[in-house]
Amino acid sequence: MEFQQRTAAAAVDKTSTGGVSRLMVLAAATTMGAESKGPNAMETIGKTAGQLTEFARESLREQPGCQTSTVTSIDRIPMTQDGQNWCIGNVLHGSSFIRDIERGTIIVNYQLNRQFHLLTDD
Repeated sequence: MEFQQRTAAAAVDKTSTGGVSRLMVLAAATTMGAESKGPNAMETIGKTAGQLTEFARESLREQPGCQTSTVTSIDRIPMTQDGQNWCIGNVLHGSSFIRDIERGTIIVNYQLNRQFHLLTDD
């Protein structure tokens, strides 16, 4: 922990001289915070597949160029328990461009995976 604090301090010192970008400093600070809390640093909220599908559908339609797209399913990632145990499965494009749908799907998948996990059927 002490080494990490010295490393972050050194990164901040280099930033003032232009040696390290602000993004690297933020990444170092985020990493330090996650490591100090343990491997499961972020708590997620459990949702069913139907709820996640609806959240993903609404979030994807809010992305630029994705207004006519629809998320039809959420897929469980095998061999996982909690956390990022799902991904957006199928997306109907509508009249949207494929590149816009791909970009929007990646963004929505990343954002929602950090907030929610898929509940098991047990």
